[in-house]
Amino acid sequence: MNESHREVEPIVNFRSKAGLTFIKMNETYTSGTLECTVLKAYSTVSKQFAADTFGEEYSQLLLDKINKFQGYYDENGNLYNEGHRFFLIKMHLKYLGKNTSKIQFDSPIICKYPDGTYYSLGGIDYIDKALLENESHHITLNPGDEFDSWFLYEAYRYSHDKTYYLRGSFQNYIDDDSYSGYLVKLNDIEDVE
Repeated sequence: MNESHREVEPIVNFRSKAGLTFIKMNETYTSGTLECTVLKAYSTVSKQFAADTFGEEYSQLLLDKINKFQGYYDENGNLYNEGHRFFLIKMHLKYLGKNTSKIQFDSPIICKYPDGTYYSLGGIDYIDKALLENESHHITLNPGDEFDSWFLYEAYRYSHDKTYYLRGSFQNYIDDDSYSGYLVKLNDIEDVE
């Protein structure tokens, strides 16, 4: 078995671009029973920075989860594969539902290459509040809940010449090609080494 392995990037061919709404960070939008605003975006290779950003209450819970993946990090705790980055997205969420509900958040980072091609780079790995429920990306919400929350993504092939979007309609579980909803341009990503 001496065949070479070539990694194929998951191209996203949106079937209906008319069904997409492009917005930027700090713009508030409503998706289903959630009112959402992307407040902050970091890109880093450091798992310690990711844990510290999640905050004291969640830091060790996150490290316990990501430390299970041996072989991804160098001796300093940094992702070592070229182009691999953690994206940390701070969201302001307001639950508009009338009943308590456990909601699954499903949303990849979408990347637009300079040639106009879109690629899916990776989905939500962990949400801070979900860790308290021993979950990765499910959160129990009660009517009127309103809070800020950190979302951690691991994405690959990061480069400054590309444009990054968050698929903002979190409860839309269909494949990327069939997706319609919000694409939030991460127009102010702060790189932290």
